[in-house]
Amino acid sequence: MNSDQSHLGHPVGALLPQFTFITGPNGAGKTTLASQIFLNVNGLQMFSFAEPLREALLGMFYGGDIAIDLTNELLKTCPVPGFSHRTHRDALNALGAWYRSYFGPQAIGEYAKHRCSRDAEYFERFVFDDARRKADIEPIIREYGSNNCLLIELIRPGISLSDQVFEHDPDLSSLCPTITFANDGTIGDLLPRLKATLEIESTLSDLP
Repeated sequence: MNSDQSHLGHPVGALLPQFTFITGPNGAGKTTLASQIFLNVNGLQMFSFAEPLREALLGMFYGGDIAIDLTNELLKTCPVPGFSHRTHRDALNALGAWYRSYFGPQAIGEYAKHRCSRDAEYFERFVFDDARRKADIEPIIREYGSNNCLLIELIRPGISLSDQVFEHDPDLSSLCPTITFANDGTIGDLLPRLKATLEIESTLSDLP
């Protein structure tokens, strides 16, 4: 690693743009990969487009208790307190649909852009672990440019988008540079393999 890049932490940091979006099916390891990037790359913040929805749900049913982890897949399948017929996932999806219908289809992306702009005083770059809709990503790309963004399409053996029930725009890769990355190893080798993949992609993009 060059001395002028040592402040970035893990060497993969030198290959990541200002905004990294991770997409893929539930269970592919999007949050795990984002967490590894966040924990090992300096000056980078981890964020989710669904974060304001989770914060709203925590405020309504848990008094804002941040110890309740609504990113937990098991908890998402459990009923909301007092409503045995509605799971936390149901509630998050309904909140998201209302938010978009009331404030506009790009409202969640606009909120995320605002958060990043506010946090830019403390963080140079951002990684999102739940990119699924073009309308969420577009406000950020419009503000900062597609050349400052990267979409990671995360795949994992035995898990397919065709098996999922959530909304997912199939042409997200049309928005910005995109790589496909397979989560088929251990947590410990995620970042070294991601670095190798990004280096290969960078070399290919430089070819005439």
